[in-house]
Amino acid sequence: MGEQMKTVIITGATSGIGLALAKVFAGQGWHVGINGRNPQKVAETVRLLQKQFPNGKFSALPADISREEACASMISKFIEEAGCIHVLVNNAGITHRSLFQETDTRVLHQVMNINFWGTVYSTKYALPYLLKTQGTIAVISSLAGIIPLPARTLYSASKAAMEAFFVALRRALLPTGVSVSIIRPGFVATPIREKALTANGLPQKQSPLNESEALRPEYVARKIFLAISKKKKLVTIARLGEKIPAYIQSLVPSLLDKLVWKAFLNEPNSPLKKYIKSD
Repeated sequence: MGEQMKTVIITGATSGIGLALAKVFAGQGWHVGINGRNPQKVAETVRLLQKQFPNGKFSALPADISREEACASMISKFIEEAGCIHVLVNNAGITHRSLFQETDTRVLHQVMNINFWGTVYSTKYALPYLLKTQGTIAVISSLAGIIPLPARTLYSASKAAMEAFFVALRRALLPTGVSVSIIRPGFVATPIREKALTANGLPQKQSPLNESEALRPEYVARKIFLAISKKKKLVTIARLGEKIPAYIQSLVPSLLDKLVWKAFLNEPNSPLKKYIKSD
């Protein structure tokens, strides 16, 4: 008998880092589960991947991971098609760009439900199968989880909560052989900023950053695959200039407050400008 095909589920795999990561896994001969909220987009992504990788094996897993029952169904469907899970990549995420006091609480709940609860639900239902394969849970966090960003309060909080949860889970799973890899990307050229929610829940549609200066998702995906393969516990994928604030924060937090404030104040149409009193 031949060696069993390795299997992976990637949430939020229809664009950005998730899609790039799906291509890396497919190129390595894995059976890849493609998750996304939009069934049509998931089906189209699978068709495109199948065309690019004719010998590849893919599963369409449309599900809104902010709903517990959807996560349970997603895992069950993948088990029916693949039989096992070797890796779960909790990649799906959403951000916002708005002042906290002006943001509709539904937006705050949406960010936390997807970024935090979505990873918790997906992991809960995948874990029994990961225990059987001594597999890996990969969590795509963000530098914003340790360097919280103004006007992204709930996004930063959701990533911090995610990391705390998975560090605690990793420690609980020490005797089982299941590994947990936390990945902290810096700025990556993905649609996440275009889709960022404003105070009323509508997407801002235009990125406030110079996307040409961001890391390419393909580069980040290769780094993530390597981290998963080596069962790394914590990996930061960012330019040096993005890593420096972490050191400043540990030494002189008040200085970092001012530096981050100024950087985000200078964004086009920054919400923070409302805090500046005009003479």
